Amino acid sequence: MLSFFLCILGSRSRSSCWQLAAMVIGVICLSSVVATGVLAVLFCFQGYKCTPCPETWLQYGENCYYFSKEWKTWQESKARCSALESRFLKIESKKELVKILFSQSYGSYSFWTGLSHNGSEGPWLWEDGSAFSTDLFQFQETSSRPFLECVWLQGSNIGTAQCGEYKFCICEKMVDPAVIEQVNYSDRQ
Repeated sequence: MLSFFLCILGSRSRSSCWQLAAMVIGVICLSSVVATGVLAVLFCFQGYKCTPCPETWLQYGENCYYFSKEWKTWQESKARCSALESRFLKIESKKELVKILFSQSYGSYSFWTGLSHNGSEGPWLWEDGSAFSTDLFQFQETSSRPFLECVWLQGSNIGTAQCGEYKFCICEKMVDPAVIEQVNYSDRQ
């Protein structure tokens, strides 16, 4: 404290005053980081959400995935994902596809994805309107029928069906960036 007053009064050199100022700022920054860490731990212990995905969702990388337990049509499933503040599953890489296929604990059940097309006329599109790339995966189309067809996953199988059929669905959303701790699903069990 005495050094601080000596700097103000001008009885110390400028370089030593700058060194003192840098040290004080460094101590303040370090104290802030420590205090933030302590508060984060206390926040989590008081029952606040400290995981990046909602309960019952699975985290892989920067996304959270929800495997529904209700049978719905494709349109109803789309509405369900929206109600959960998420979107239908959109597979954007082979790595993501492998994670999804191997994460299904319901291998004997079919899950709607966000991929569909309007009969034999239109291209296969994801729910957000982007085009499907056949580089990601291949599937057997049921036929060129004049109705809306949608893509489903079942275990390692991928196929198409009329969107009015009842299946489970997979929703996805980004992890919550405000969450303090990254916890994988395997850590929750």
